[in-house]
Amino acid sequence: MDTLKSRENHQLYDCFDGICDGVTLTLKVKVMFAKILISLGVLIYLVVIPFLEINASHVFNAQWPAHAKFHEVWQLTTHILLGVLALWLTWFKQQVTIAAGISMAIMGGVLF
Repeated sequence: MDTLKSRENHQLYDCFDGICDGVTLTLKVKVMFAKILISLGVLIYLVVIPFLEINASHVFNAQWPAHAKFHEVWQLTTHILLGVLALWLTWFKQQVTIAAGISMAIMGGVLF
Protein backbone atom coordinates (compact mmCIF):
# COMPACT_ATOMS: atom_id res chain seq x y z
CA MET A 1 0.00 0.00 0.00
CA ASP A 2 2.84 2.39 0.84
CA THR A 3 4.49 1.54 -2.47
CA LEU A 4 1.33 2.44 -4.39
CA LYS A 5 0.97 5.68 -2.45
CA SER A 6 4.63 6.49 -3.07
CA ARG A 7 4.22 5.82 -6.80
CA GLU A 8 1.17 8.13 -6.99
CA ASN A 9 3.07 10.89 -5.21
CA HIS A 10 6.03 10.40 -7.53
CA GLN A 11 3.78 10.64 -10.60
CA LEU A 12 2.16 13.77 -9.20
CA TYR A 13 5.59 15.24 -8.51
CA ASP A 14 6.74 14.40 -12.03
CA CYS A 15 3.70 16.13 -13.44
CA PHE A 16 4.36 19.28 -11.47
CA ASP A 17 8.05 19.00 -12.30
CA GLY A 18 7.21 19.47 -15.97
CA ILE A 19 6.60 15.90 -17.17
CA CYS A 20 3.14 14.41 -17.68
CA ASP A 21 2.62 11.19 -19.56
CA GLY A 22 6.05 11.43 -21.12
CA VAL A 23 5.42 14.85 -22.70
CA THR A 24 6.82 17.99 -21.18
CA LEU A 25 4.28 20.53 -20.01
CA THR A 26 6.25 23.29 -21.67
CA LEU A 27 5.68 21.61 -25.05
CA LYS A 28 1.95 21.36 -24.33
CA VAL A 29 1.89 25.03 -23.38
CA LYS A 30 3.77 26.01 -26.55
CA VAL A 31 1.38 24.04 -28.74
CA MET A 32 -1.65 25.56 -27.00
CA PHE A 33 -0.14 29.04 -27.35
CA ALA A 34 0.41 28.42 -31.08
CA LYS A 35 -3.19 27.22 -31.48
CA ILE A 36 -4.53 30.31 -29.74
CA LEU A 37 -2.37 32.66 -31.84
CA ILE A 38 -3.45 30.96 -35.07
CA SER A 39 -7.09 31.16 -33.98
CA LEU A 40 -6.80 34.87 -33.24
CA GLY A 41 -5.18 35.45 -36.63
CA VAL A 42 -7.89 33.44 -38.38
CA LEU A 43 -10.59 35.49 -36.66
CA ILE A 44 -9.25 38.58 -38.42
CA TYR A 45 -10.04 37.26 -41.90
CA LEU A 46 -12.92 35.04 -40.82
CA VAL A 47 -14.92 37.69 -38.95
CA VAL A 48 -13.33 41.16 -38.86
CA ILE A 49 -12.58 41.70 -42.55
CA PRO A 50 -16.01 40.43 -43.74
CA PHE A 51 -17.66 42.64 -41.12
CA LEU A 52 -15.74 45.65 -42.47
CA GLU A 53 -16.35 44.88 -46.15
CA ILE A 54 -19.96 43.68 -46.28
CA ASN A 55 -21.50 47.15 -46.26
CA ALA A 56 -22.39 50.07 -48.51
CA SER A 57 -18.76 51.04 -49.13
CA HIS A 58 -17.69 47.69 -50.59
CA VAL A 59 -20.03 44.81 -51.43
CA PHE A 60 -23.19 46.93 -51.65
CA ASN A 61 -21.56 49.99 -53.23
CA ALA A 62 -23.79 51.13 -56.11
CA GLN A 63 -20.83 52.81 -57.83
CA TRP A 64 -18.84 49.58 -58.11
CA PRO A 65 -19.27 47.52 -61.28
CA ALA A 66 -20.92 44.15 -60.82
CA HIS A 67 -17.69 42.39 -61.77
CA ALA A 68 -15.79 44.13 -58.95
CA LYS A 69 -18.51 43.17 -56.45
CA PHE A 70 -18.31 39.59 -57.70
CA HIS A 71 -14.58 39.46 -57.03
CA GLU A 72 -15.02 41.03 -53.60
CA VAL A 73 -17.61 38.42 -52.58
CA TRP A 74 -15.49 35.66 -54.11
CA GLN A 75 -12.47 36.78 -52.08
CA LEU A 76 -14.47 37.03 -48.85
CA THR A 77 -16.03 33.59 -49.39
CA THR A 78 -12.65 32.02 -50.10
CA HIS A 79 -11.10 33.61 -47.02
CA ILE A 80 -13.99 32.50 -44.81
CA LEU A 81 -13.80 28.91 -46.06
CA LEU A 82 -10.01 28.83 -45.67
CA GLY A 83 -10.43 30.26 -42.16
CA VAL A 84 -12.82 27.46 -41.23
CA LEU A 85 -10.35 24.96 -42.71
CA ALA A 86 -7.48 26.48 -40.72
CA LEU A 87 -9.45 26.29 -37.47
CA TRP A 88 -10.42 22.69 -38.19
CA LEU A 89 -6.81 21.76 -38.95
CA THR A 90 -5.63 23.53 -35.80
CA TRP A 91 -8.08 22.17 -33.26
CA PHE A 92 -9.26 18.82 -34.66
CA LYS A 93 -6.36 17.54 -36.77
CA GLN A 94 -3.45 19.06 -34.78
CA GLN A 95 -1.95 20.37 -38.05
CA VAL A 96 -0.76 23.69 -36.66
CA THR A 97 1.93 24.20 -39.30
CA ILE A 98 -0.46 23.83 -42.24
CA ALA A 99 -3.01 26.13 -40.60
CA ALA A 100 -0.27 28.70 -39.98
CA GLY A 101 0.75 28.51 -43.64
CA ILE A 102 -2.83 29.13 -44.78
CA SER A 103 -3.10 32.10 -42.44
CA MET A 104 0.23 33.53 -43.57
CA ALA A 105 -0.80 33.27 -47.23
CA ILE A 106 -4.11 35.05 -46.64
CA MET A 107 -2.84 37.75 -44.29
CA GLY A 108 0.21 38.29 -46.49
CA GLY A 109 -2.15 39.09 -49.35
CA VAL A 110 -4.23 41.36 -47.13
CA LEU A 111 -1.32 43.27 -45.64
CA PHE A 112 1.00 43.54 -48.64
